[in-house]
Amino acid sequence: NQRVEELHNLIEIKTKEKNKLDTLLQDMEKDLKDKRVEIAILDKELSKVNKDMKKVLEYSIYEQEPTTVEDEWLWNIPENKMRSYMDLADMKTRSKVLFDEIIQTEQDIAKLQKKQSSIQYAINESEKISQKKIKNMEELCNRLELQITKEKNGVEDLEKSLNELKGNSFNYANRIETLEKELKDFRDREIEYELMLKDLDRSLDIIQNKYQQITIKEEMIKKNTIELDYTANLGLLMDPYSKLNLLPVQYKEEYRYFATNRILQNALLVLVMVCSLAGYAQRSKIEPLEASLPNKYSELSLLNLRQEIKEIVENQNTAANTFQELINEDKTLSNNMVAMLKYLSNKIPDSFRVTELALNKIISSHLVKDRAWDKETKLEDPKLIITLNGFYNQNLEQAS
Repeated sequence: NQRVEELHNLIEIKTKEKNKLDTLLQDMEKDLKDKRVEIAILDKELSKVNKDMKKVLEYSIYEQEPTTVEDEWLWNIPENKMRSYMDLADMKTRSKVLFDEIIQTEQDIAKLQKKQSSIQYAINESEKISQKKIKNMEELCNRLELQITKEKNGVEDLEKSLNELKGNSFNYANRIETLEKELKDFRDREIEYELMLKDLDRSLDIIQNKYQQITIKEEMIKKNTIELDYTANLGLLMDPYSKLNLLPVQYKEEYRYFATNRILQNALLVLVMVCSLAGYAQRSKIEPLEASLPNKYSELSLLNLRQEIKEIVENQNTAANTFQELINEDKTLSNNMVAMLKYLSNKIPDSFRVTELALNKIISSHLVKDRAWDKETKLEDPKLIITLNGFYNQNLEQAS
């Protein structure tokens, strides 16, 4: 729309320039006609003067008489003849000046005609371009109108669905709360299960490290198998508390912890089995929860979308209510203005001459966000401010 207005303004400017040039061309053609008429009049006068001069010269030739014997001629020119010569010269110079002016005006007219033709060509081209642009804009406007109608239909469908949802708003609100609680519980459980898995992974790593250490120690022990088997067999055959035991002191001290080590190994294996079974059970519980999470997320997004649509509709309803209140207030204000003007027209005396009458409204309470202002200005009818200026008895003293 703005481009179309700019094109219309450009066309108006070009047409105004064309009209100015046309008027200027007409004025110059008129001046040219006047000058041609003046030249024709001057030509007639010059022809008359030439005829008179011819007659005068003919008479002067016949009237000449010789005065001396040496055949000397005396040209006695009378005063009227001198004046006619001077007038003839002036007329010739004037005709020459007028002829030059006519040539100059004809050149100016030719230039103006060229300029007019170029302006006309530019106007035609701009009109063609503007028509093309207007057609494109009209097509675009039609597309936008179709899109707007589609969006309006979509909004109407949404409003219908919202009206249907309003009847079941309490059920949806309760359902949203329950779904949010369930989602929160699922997230808390997920966090707990993740922490448990991390702890189990750590415990498995620790067990693996200990197992590797034990295997390394066993390998180191098995390297000296001959000495170990020989001394161990001898020591096992003998009483561990007798003085004839051939086992070294180091092996004797380590042999005391053999039973406890076996017990600890068995307990460790049992603990590993229990932890692995618990981890597998927890993982089997997490899989259905993870499978149900996308459905829960989709339900939550749908409920959030419905909540946003509900807020938008509520905002539109509040805006419509405020506009309706403003319209009602304007109606009452216009009625009050008409009544007040009727009252003033009946009550003002005839000798009072009104020069200025201003009716103003106090700002509406709907446009101010302050609660104190709402309490002060919340009345049945809106307030008016009337200022009346004039003169009484047509004196210079101003009354208001």
